[in-house]
Amino acid sequence: MITWGIGAVGSALHSHCRGRGFESHMLHFFCALFLLFSLTPVTVEAEALPTAPHVELHNVANGVQITWGNVSHAYEYVVYRSGGGGSFEPVATLRKQNAWKYVDEKTKNMEGERFTYKIGARAKQNVYEESESEEVSIIRLAPVTALKLKNGEGLSIDCSWEEHPNADGYEVRVAAEGQKRFIQIKRTTLNEITLIDIYNTKTYRVQVRPYKEGDGKYYFGNWCNAKKIRARR
Repeated sequence: MITWGIGAVGSALHSHCRGRGFESHMLHFFCALFLLFSLTPVTVEAEALPTAPHVELHNVANGVQITWGNVSHAYEYVVYRSGGGGSFEPVATLRKQNAWKYVDEKTKNMEGERFTYKIGARAKQNVYEESESEEVSIIRLAPVTALKLKNGEGLSIDCSWEEHPNADGYEVRVAAEGQKRFIQIKRTTLNEITLIDIYNTKTYRVQVRPYKEGDGKYYFGNWCNAKKIRARR
């Protein structure tokens, strides 16, 4: 940002610099210095906005969901995406009142592909520069399909589902009748599992999600729709 001194102010000071001898020369000298610096352009560097905190990625049914925290003085946010090792491209620009969450629906059918995202924060005033968050990656995984439940031998529940083409394994969670939250989580590399330690005549809800390993992390798909079954011997 460039600022200029007001020449009229310097002229006004100069009009007071009237006198004789040494004092007059000194007054003229300081007036000249004032005029010089008042007309010299001054560059003010813009301050960068804080970066968007808590950037998280989740696979949902219709794509990849990106969430992030609020940035002070931000007017709008830009969602950047990179796929297949390419450069980042903006996929959405959101005003602050509609921000902090975005679903990238273009990734819905890009099964098994890796995507990297970052969030740019922009201010309305040009005294702030755009900031960019850390980069966060995810592997696109759609939910599992065709979940089936049936009572097994003894007091157990047999669960099966269609094999996911890009999953390395699955997580299964269960909620018993009267429980609002799913609390029991089991992991398997097969597309079936038998649940035990259940109670007769109670109703159970079951959900399954796929996962894939990469870069020392687990990438999870979205939980499938819950299925119910009443346990019986």
